[in-house]
Amino acid sequence: MVARDNSRAEHNATKAEDNPLWIYALKQYKHDNCAQFLIQAQDELGLDVNVLLLIGWLAANNLKVDIRAIMHANAYDWQQNIVKPLRKIRRQAKEYGPEDFYQQILALELSAEKQQLQGFYQLSLSFEQDQQGFELAVKTGCEEYLKLQEKSLEEGWLQALIEHLQPNKLD
Repeated sequence: MVARDNSRAEHNATKAEDNPLWIYALKQYKHDNCAQFLIQAQDELGLDVNVLLLIGWLAANNLKVDIRAIMHANAYDWQQNIVKPLRKIRRQAKEYGPEDFYQQILALELSAEKQQLQGFYQLSLSFEQDQQGFELAVKTGCEEYLKLQEKSLEEGWLQALIEHLQPNKLD
């Protein structure tokens, strides 16, 4: 009976406005200089902010970081085909368009990113438990992600990422 209730709660979270991954992403993003760090990783390194946040959330929840599954998921394609073009339009609108139009595009981009994180959360329900610990899970997950992106980074950058993804204990 209890397992049934937990299953229902997890299923409802995939449809909820604020699933656990989305809540984690919002908290981390507003903590310290996390947003600036992640946007720099996006703009300068071509990394997906939501994939990095997903890696942190999976590690924090002792779930296996399966980068291959993540990169083959519809949510990853959503980033490439929907979020990125919206971001490009938003940035152009900031230069050329009126402020209200820019704000509408910004809201649409945020909604698309939320949709991506909902897809990633749903995918994570099939991931196995992993007890390697937060730091090691983030490190190995990021190293695999970077390898598939044909990138390598300094250990210092990876340590900074681990600090930014560490779950915020304060609300």
